Amino acid sequence: MKISLVVITKNEEANIASCIQSCPFVDEVIVVDSGSSDRTEEICKSLGAKFIFNAWPGYGKQKQFAIEQARNNWILSLDADEYLTPELSEEISRALEFNKEAYRIPRKQIFMGTICHYGKSVDHPVRLFNRERGSFDLKNIHESFISTGPVGDLHGFMMHNSGITVFERCKKIMRDLELEIQNNSDPSIGVNNVMFDPIRYFLSYYIKHQGYKDGVAGYVMTALFSIQMFLQNAAQFEKNLKNNRLIK
Repeated sequence: MKISLVVITKNEEANIASCIQSCPFVDEVIVVDSGSSDRTEEICKSLGAKFIFNAWPGYGKQKQFAIEQARNNWILSLDADEYLTPELSEEISRALEFNKEAYRIPRKQIFMGTICHYGKSVDHPVRLFNRERGSFDLKNIHESFISTGPVGDLHGFMMHNSGITVFERCKKIMRDLELEIQNNSDPSIGVNNVMFDPIRYFLSYYIKHQGYKDGVAGYVMTALFSIQMFLQNAAQFEKNLKNNRLIK
C-alpha cells in the first residue's frame, strides 16, 4: 500500500529533516509551506519532497489543502516538529493493508530534556488515514481529522518536539491562547471555571494520569498546561463580559 507523507511548515529548518527522514517507507513527501524565510525549502527539496507554497488560511484548512495535493489516498499527516520512532516506522511499513480507515498514533512530548510518558504529555491524534473517508475539521487551531469510517490504534510512538524548554512552552501557550480567543467563543465560561478548572486539571493529569512519574519535567509540564487553562478561561471570561457589555 502506498502512503503519502504530508507536512505543513513555516520556518522549520531545525525540525523538518528529522520528520521526513523518520518515514522512509512513504511513497512521496508533500510539504505545504506558508512562507518560510529560513532553509526549510532547501532542506525539503534536498530530501526529495514536493514543496508547495500556500498562503496561511488556518491550521485545519492548510492541512486539508495539503492532503489534497498528494497522489495517494492513504496519508500520514505529521507536524514538522514530530517524528516517528523506529518501532512505529516499522509497524506502519510492514502492514500490507489496513483493516480500518484511520489510525490514532500515540504521541509523547519531549520537554526539559526528558521524554514524558504520562499525564497530559501523551495523546493519541488521528494521523494515518484514508483521505476518501474523512477530512480535517477546518478549525484555525486544535484541528483534527474526522474519519467517517472505523478508527484503529497503532502501538509505536511518535515524538513531539514542540516547546521543549520552559521558555519555548510559554511562547507556545501565548500563541495558542491568542488564536483560541480570536477564533472560538464559550459563553458558558464563568468565575468558577476561572478559579477551579485549572486546579481540577492539574490534579487530574498529575495524580490520576500519573504525571508525577515523569519527575520534575512532568510537574512543570502539568503546571504549564494548567496555567494555559487558567489564562484561556480568564481571557474567555473577559470576552464574555465585554460581549454582555459589563465592561468596556
